[in-house]
Amino acid sequence: MSEPHPAPPADAPVDPLFTHAASPFVRTEAPAPVAFASPPAGEPVFDPMMTWVTYKTQIKFALAILAYLMVL
Repeated sequence: MSEPHPAPPADAPVDPLFTHAASPFVRTEAPAPVAFASPPAGEPVFDPMMTWVTYKTQIKFALAILAYLMVL
């Protein structure tokens, strides 16, 4: 009587990531560079309205505190 042979595995077993300890000596591959559009040529323009939009809450709070202190 012969022993039955096991069926070959369907896929190669996946090597879990936790089996490889983090080591400074293991070389990793750098990600592929991504092509981005180049920034527009020219110098940035200062827009005072952008400052107001960005800091509107802080400016209003500071003006309210200033008005309160003037009343005192």
